[in-house]
This record gives sequence, C-alpha cells and structure tokens, in this order.
Amino acid sequence: MSRHTLFPNSTHPNDTLTIGWDAPLATFYARRTQPAPHPTDEPVEVFWIGGTPCELPTIQHLADALFNEGETLHADVAHLLDADRLAEGSRFLGRPATGLVAAVALETTGPEQADRIRAELTREAGRG
Repeated sequence: MSRHTLFPNSTHPNDTLTIGWDAPLATFYARRTQPAPHPTDEPVEVFWIGGTPCELPTIQHLADALFNEGETLHADVAHLLDADRLAEGSRFLGRPATGLVAAVALETTGPEQADRIRAELTREAGRG
C-alpha cells in the first residue's frame, strides 16, 4: 500500500489529505482530515473514499471522486500514484479475508463497482 500525505488547497489550509494505492483492495484511496479540536482527540475525518474493493481502480476514478469532494488531483501526484499502482499491482486474492470482503462488497456496492470486483476476481483466479 502506498501512502502520501498532502496539504490540500488554500480553502482548507489546516487539513491533511492522505492519498495512495491499496493493492489488497485494488483501489486508490483518499482521506481528508481536520486537526483534532483538542490535543488528546483524533483528527476529524472530513471524507474517506476508496475504502471498498475496486472502488477507485483508475486515476480518473480517483480524480472524479476527489473533484466531488472539492479537491483537485494534480498531474504530478497522479503520475506518482499511477507509478505506485504499477509497482505494487493488485493483490486482491490470496488473502485470508478476500472472499468475505468480496461477498460483502458485491452485496453493498453499485452495479459498476460490482462488475469491477467480479472482473478482478476472474482475473486473479486465472493467475492461480
């Protein structure tokens, strides 16, 4: 899994954007947080996208999802993330909980994401 910490735009100067590629879930992800209101508190989550299998499998999916959250995916970051994806690949199968995670995701996601999950399962099964 790759992980990069960025500081979003001037609209949210104190927030942190964590972004990367999650090979076991075969998805890009992004999470924006605000500083904790008190020193002993956790940061406040503003959004978290890409937490389910095959949710954001391409840079374009990630860019569109970030845009919907008011963020812009800059070309240099997109290039870095795509390099992460290529280097790490997808390791969706071969993990103890993959079948369970895939089954739950297939029941709770929309049809496009479910089709991507099925395609990933088929692709991975062909390797084994």
